[in-house]
Amino acid sequence: MSGSTERFVSGDWGTSRLRLRLVDADSLDSIAEVESDDGIGPTFRRWQEAGEPAEREGFYLRAIAPAVDRLRAASGADLSGLTLVLSGMASSSIGLRELPYATAPLPMSARSLPVSRIESAALPCPVRLVSGVRTDSDVMRGEETILLGLVAGGLADGLVILPGTHSKHAVIRGGILETFHTYLTGELFAIIREHSVLRPSLSPTPTPGDAFVRGVRDASGANLLGELFALRARSVLQGVSPEENADRLSGLLIGTELGGLSVPGAAELPIVVAAPEPIGSFYRSALETLGLGPRCRTLPPEEASRAVVRAHRAILEAGPGG
Repeated sequence: MSGSTERFVSGDWGTSRLRLRLVDADSLDSIAEVESDDGIGPTFRRWQEAGEPAEREGFYLRAIAPAVDRLRAASGADLSGLTLVLSGMASSSIGLRELPYATAPLPMSARSLPVSRIESAALPCPVRLVSGVRTDSDVMRGEETILLGLVAGGLADGLVILPGTHSKHAVIRGGILETFHTYLTGELFAIIREHSVLRPSLSPTPTPGDAFVRGVRDASGANLLGELFALRARSVLQGVSPEENADRLSGLLIGTELGGLSVPGAAELPIVVAAPEPIGSFYRSALETLGLGPRCRTLPPEEASRAVVRAHRAILEAGPGG
């Protein structure tokens, strides 16, 4: 990357959300930022509804163009000639161009990830599209940039927990991503809350309570399927409040997820949780309940966000993709 004061655009195009930031490359400070619900999922559906036009990349880049225009307006900057580094689901089978996964174990460096350069008249700036990482049994797209940014920021060893719709547990040792595992925690909670018989019995709260702690403790020895319906029975027979039921449900699901922390060879690693609030407070409480609090460090949201742009800068510095 030439020029110590150059700016670039950092983009995270996930399944449901699109986020663009104009970043100062020296300080990694965000000059301006825009977000929208124009995620890869809705964009893919619109492409299908349009008859799956052959010029798929052009269709997707035209879909992202309004967000780029809003970023230009919000920053007052000329984005021509800058580079948009784009990670997330944009490189998936439903994205603008599918890229192959890198394979773990993987050194967490910018040169380890497949990157493709895309030029289009639809945007004022070229795109460097970043791929994801796979093991023999698991895949990730997007989270690898957080991990790369954390390692670039000094993390050498850790069991990194990335809570979310599909929570990731990543083992990093000596700056190498050794393996990772995915848990359907967030999506399962949403499905149960919105589409199951339990819906009237659930009303989530912003902070973990006693029912959450009990749920975490019970998860290790519970039959999860039976415990889920028991939430409905408690509501009907005992008048348990929707708030207490949702708290317990969160505890059961997160407790079940964290039961997977017994990754071989990772017991001595510090635990790093990168999660926005309020979900970070639930994971902190769960880890403390399980006696893992002393090993745990929670990253503030701004540090996790900074890790993404740090990774994007490293990818930019590594040179053009193929």
